Amino acid sequence: MGASNTQSIIVNQAATYNVSIATSVSCNVNLKIDVTPLPIVTLSPFGVVCDNALPFTLTGGTPYGGAYSGSGVSNDSVFTSGSVTPGLISVIYTYQDINNCSASDTATIQVDVCTGINLNEAKNNVSVYTNPAEKNITFVLHESIDLNNTAIFLYDELGREVMTISHFAGYEVKVESGSLAGGIYFYKINTANQELANGKIIIR
Repeated sequence: MGASNTQSIIVNQAATYNVSIATSVSCNVNLKIDVTPLPIVTLSPFGVVCDNALPFTLTGGTPYGGAYSGSGVSNDSVFTSGSVTPGLISVIYTYQDINNCSASDTATIQVDVCTGINLNEAKNNVSVYTNPAEKNITFVLHESIDLNNTAIFLYDELGREVMTISHFAGYEVKVESGSLAGGIYFYKINTANQELANGKIIIR
């Protein structure tokens, strides 16, 4: 067996390279080497979820077909908030292309403690579901409340009013949350003379 001699070549961009190997004991060897670029991988930011939310499938990674990983992630895509410590959780999305080249991107999920979020609602005959919400938020008001003098106010984390509902068709009020960005919101339900309830809503 002949002796071996290893030489390294470092390139800084994807291209086709012609490599010529010259030896003193044999003919020159010419090689054509294609260096392919790494895939461009992105992961959209996640919103806020409650620590008692149901497991859900992660989305937002491109190109499609990659795998998610990190604390609370199972089966390459399912996130369970109850399995992690509340706080900021990093999620990694990794994609491998047909050339077996891989790249990844990272985003975070904010897991909030939501246990007992409805204590004030129950005391004042008001309930809210589904919380966290994805498409709709439903407020259920007690029949003793005068709907003609009642309004629901929704505020963002900076205290800015983002929505007001004052015309109700009944005691179950459905609010479409699709126009709102994911995050934490606060609501107040007021009558003419008093504040009936207030609380926090998570929108994914």
